[in-house]
Amino acid sequence: MRPKIQKVAHSFQGVPSPYAFGVSDSRNIWMTLIKSEKEHDCFKICASQSIKALKQCEYSLFDAHTTSNCCHGLTLIVSKLLTTTQKYDLETISTDLNHIPSEILDLTSLFILTYCTDFQSNKGRISKPRKLKEISEVSNKFSDKIVAELQRHFSNTVAEAYYKIGIAMPGNVHILNTPANEWAQYLHPKNIRKDRRGVLYASCVYSMQIVLTQQSLTGAYIAIIHDKCDEHWKRVHSDVYVFQGDLKGGFKEVKNVSGLRKDIPVSVYGGCSQSDSRSNDFEHALQDLSKLVLSCDVHYPQFPQVGDDPSFNNTPIAPKEAKIKQLFSDALLEGGRSQNAPYFFCLTHIFPMSVKQIDFLIRHDDYSMFTCASRIFKEFTYQCI
Repeated sequence: MRPKIQKVAHSFQGVPSPYAFGVSDSRNIWMTLIKSEKEHDCFKICASQSIKALKQCEYSLFDAHTTSNCCHGLTLIVSKLLTTTQKYDLETISTDLNHIPSEILDLTSLFILTYCTDFQSNKGRISKPRKLKEISEVSNKFSDKIVAELQRHFSNTVAEAYYKIGIAMPGNVHILNTPANEWAQYLHPKNIRKDRRGVLYASCVYSMQIVLTQQSLTGAYIAIIHDKCDEHWKRVHSDVYVFQGDLKGGFKEVKNVSGLRKDIPVSVYGGCSQSDSRSNDFEHALQDLSKLVLSCDVHYPQFPQVGDDPSFNNTPIAPKEAKIKQLFSDALLEGGRSQNAPYFFCLTHIFPMSVKQIDFLIRHDDYSMFTCASRIFKEFTYQCI
């Protein structure tokens, strides 16, 4: 008899979550692919490790690699999942991993995608599905299939969620003094691209602003981590700035991070520069995070090049509104934000962490346990973040 992962009812209260927009969890993928006790054991081991990460607030272990351009949207979803798991008794759940809530099941799937990631100096961050065999004696076929299916599931979940999140925002919400729905229209299903594997992609530049605004409206915590690097791209030190959404589209800086609960999720906007940017200039830029992020995004492709699909359409979507056009033009004039000339701040990756992890970074300036933005910049192209 095939082992079963039984469904546990769950509900979300308060602000909309991805599930509130009709998004399914990753349960069906596991139900379809698990056909042996070894594969079931693999799931249970990964679920147990995910619960351990939750208990220890090691949220960077859910920085999943999907091979698409959705790190910001995925981090938004991960943060929501992390918040909702706090209502569960993790000790009780860990004693019966066949009855696992949807949020923890999805975090288990994301843990696997993080675990099955490797770094290569000539390629950067790559998927390595067969690392799963280090956890359990599963077949190559199962490892390849589960990773590919989960990557597609989360990429598509994120790409389809942006528009729904954007149009659900109140009508008076603005992004850089333009209505939020004007940005959301560029994330409409007609503007979503699909590669030959069935993976969906949304424009980075528009979706990033929707994500940042959603984080503000929900009072979420975000961090800007600025790695200062030498001429060889060796990190010298990092400046860490923490903010909380003001519920109105902006952010307020949090001065006493150590006073926050350690299990609060934080969405990290990691970036770096190859010169010691003057603190006053950078701190002035932090007064408008949407503008800072846009000034980085306009220097990079809205859609990635897809290596195994040369016919994939990665042409950018040009805005029609005069105000957004002007915002793009002004942002392009901001220097030091591009991969070619990163002397001010180059945004490289968005990923989840906890207040516990952020506080550790602030106190010790030690990146040895976490994703390093400067390493991402050095080894990655923007397309594979």
